[in-house]
Amino acid sequence: MVFDYYPGHPLAMTPVACSPGPAVVRDDPDSGFGVLDLPSEPEDGYIDRNYYMMQQACHGRPIVQGNTSRDVVKTLKDHLELKDLEAQRRHLIDAKVKYIVLHDNLRNILFPWPSDAAAQADYPKTYPLVFESPDIKVLRVY
Repeated sequence: MVFDYYPGHPLAMTPVACSPGPAVVRDDPDSGFGVLDLPSEPEDGYIDRNYYMMQQACHGRPIVQGNTSRDVVKTLKDHLELKDLEAQRRHLIDAKVKYIVLHDNLRNILFPWPSDAAAQADYPKTYPLVFESPDIKVLRVY
């Protein structure tokens, strides 16, 4: 089976450069915590979740959102509180999600903010900002 999947020549790969934002998460000395990338679109977020999974390679921590072939049980992403940020914070602490990464809308194509969620501008009022760049904000939950 190994021989069947082993390529006979080097495979072309897309180069990925990690921004400084995920380094904040990667360099945290704690272990056993996860990361929540927002926005979260349960139905149409396939491309967004692929991007979140690529960013996971930069910080190496478990993420709440991602693409799976089949969801067998309900997870945090299925019942995440998006309107009440204080309730969300308690929920994330219980789930050991230490960071939230807010992705800004990219040319109105990727990362559309859900209309039924709390405003993106309210997140830094609830969670301390630990990193900010033009494309992402990293917030600390606990």
